[in-house]
Amino acid sequence: MGELNGGVEEQSLLVKVSEVVCLITGCAHPGIISITKKAKETVGKEVYLAMGGFYLSGAFSSQISYVAESLRRLGVQMVAPCHCNGDTARRLFKDYFGKNYIDSGVGKEITIT
Repeated sequence: MGELNGGVEEQSLLVKVSEVVCLITGCAHPGIISITKKAKETVGKEVYLAMGGFYLSGAFSSQISYVAESLRRLGVQMVAPCHCNGDTARRLFKDYFGKNYIDSGVGKEITIT
């Protein structure tokens, strides 16, 4: 997808599985919303799954809710936040995405059907 700058230059990975696009981020210093917009622009379709760090550790609940709502508006169907998020972000994403939230971490295998 190329480098994005958010104080730290960072790359994310786009993987096409069947007909869906999965976005895998590092720490998402450029912002998960910006990264998702760039991914959508790059492939010309919505991101089905966003997973990885969303850089939300220490963010206010209102900021985290804004990010969750923004991702839904961008067409993200499923999320799997892991490092760089914190417990509050994980809880709010789980509340917001419900059954489309994946509890993620090191060694987690995710199957896309």
